Amino acid sequence: RIVRAALRTATPVPARFGTVFSDEAAVRRSLRARAEVLLQALDRVDGRVEMGVRVLWELPDPPEAPTVSTGGRAYLETRRRAIAAEEALRRAANQLLDEVDGALSLERFATSRVVLLEAGVAGTLAHLVHRQAFVEYRAAVQRARSAFPSAELHMTGPWAPYSFV
Repeated sequence: RIVRAALRTATPVPARFGTVFSDEAAVRRSLRARAEVLLQALDRVDGRVEMGVRVLWELPDPPEAPTVSTGGRAYLETRRRAIAAEEALRRAANQLLDEVDGALSLERFATSRVVLLEAGVAGTLAHLVHRQAFVEYRAAVQRARSAFPSAELHMTGPWAPYSFV
């Protein structure tokens, strides 16, 4: 809630989840020790928010699951096929994310990517967007949606720039 509240008026540099300080003095010591790095991070994200595009797709049939009862060689062959299928799936997800990112035409914004390959999600693209460019970003996502009838593009954000600090 604190980060969301701060995001309304500024771009905070979020702390790593689970960071705990014993008291205010410990917070101040940590800030002093990391001042240069934190100031550089603040400068990098100043006036920007993180926006995202979650790319959903229909996964092909999952690879055959290896079973122990088939013997050593058969098990290893099944594992090899499963690994090859996962690598092919990862390549296809990366290609789709490349195509979506290209269709968005947002080269001027920093980009981060996560390939997920789970529950019908090819991955996510995160962009560091100037606050004033939010309307432009939303329009770019809307245009890209029509270019990918076999995938669903879901815009997320604005968020604190978690992917960029």
